[in-house]
Amino acid sequence: MLCWQNDDNLERYASGRCTSVSTSGISIQLNGRIAARTFVNFHVPDLDLRGAGSVRHCYRKGLQHVVGIEFSGGLQLVTPTPATPLKPKAKPA
Repeated sequence: MLCWQNDDNLERYASGRCTSVSTSGISIQLNGRIAARTFVNFHVPDLDLRGAGSVRHCYRKGLQHVVGIEFSGGLQLVTPTPATPLKPKAKPA
């Protein structure tokens, strides 16, 4: 889900499909177009990822558009490190 203000200062919403995520941005496929340098808020429920960013590019791909968003406000995706398995406690004798 994306939210932004258009040129008329009206709030716009769009649902799309996340196609890729990196440490500095996200790519979302939408039915509509969003102008470059537009500030957007986003939420990707499947990844439990939400934040804000700036549209870096928007290009047509088939019948849809691919929007590249650069994270802003210090947001940076951090890949979790694998957890160390816990060792079972020894049973008292």
